[in-house]
Amino acid sequence: MTSRFYFVNIFFDMILLDLSQTDPRTLPGINIDDHFYVCRQCRVKLTEQDYLFCVAGNRSFHTFKNPAGFEYNILTFTYCASYREISLPMEQDTWFPGYYWIVINCQECNTLLGWKYMAVKDESSIFFGLIREQILLV
Repeated sequence: MTSRFYFVNIFFDMILLDLSQTDPRTLPGINIDDHFYVCRQCRVKLTEQDYLFCVAGNRSFHTFKNPAGFEYNILTFTYCASYREISLPMEQDTWFPGYYWIVINCQECNTLLGWKYMAVKDESSIFFGLIREQILLV
């Protein structure tokens, strides 16, 4: 017997859908055929689920606290589009040893998205840490 219930993991928030009542493709913010991340504020496309990148312990999801005490949940990606660098590269207080960090905002709406990380020894080696609460999976 096939289950009529379907679990959808939308950005780590589990939603139980009764498929006998609705098609998940018709629900706002849910498209099980496409898997990309957008800015939560303006909905510009930033990256795709295929670009999730495991770093520091074979995980793509991390929680860190900055020196000011603010906690951030971030997802790491190898690629991000539609961003603007708003700081100089910094090595101090990096969450990923051996990497500089640069603050990045959304190019369209200027919302803080997270950080771009560049390897200290090879600046062509980069990845992005995007704040989970600032992006949506659609």
